[in-house]
Amino acid sequence: MMRKLRGRFSSESDGAVIGFYAKTAPAFLVELSDRCSVDQEKGTTYFDGLVSRYARLAEIKDIRTDEHQRRSDILVLEGYSLSLARKIRNLKRVLRESGGKDRELRSQLARTETQLSEALEEVFVATQQNQSIEINRLAAELREMRRLLQQRDANRDHIVRAQMRDLTGE
Repeated sequence: MMRKLRGRFSSESDGAVIGFYAKTAPAFLVELSDRCSVDQEKGTTYFDGLVSRYARLAEIKDIRTDEHQRRSDILVLEGYSLSLARKIRNLKRVLRESGGKDRELRSQLARTETQLSEALEEVFVATQQNQSIEINRLAAELREMRRLLQQRDANRDHIVRAQMRDLTGE
């Protein structure tokens, strides 16, 4: 599958994105491959979303490592959810094809649906926690910016006189 995807998305940056997902959450690549095999345009659109997400993660990797880790953890959980959803679709297909009478398959389907529900709940909670942490970080940053603005405003006369001296050479 990796070779097939690399053939369709062949730039160096595409390779980096594919390599990242292969290591972090391979279920996204399985989904990408499926979409490409059905409709190249849908596959390309899906890949663009993966690229965008990868870029956002790369943007914060060295700046806000804690947020990067939280988002990476969420990505792994979402990949797990995606793989469970795929398993459910396959189990439903097999059940349909077998007439739906296989008790073990129905039981396995029910267990997998429970696992997916739990995984999606975990994704939701982790996403909410991350957003709450980010809101708090941004609020603290805003408070600091306001403090600096007030400090600058309090020093207005001094700042203007200093600029005047610099500009006039005095």
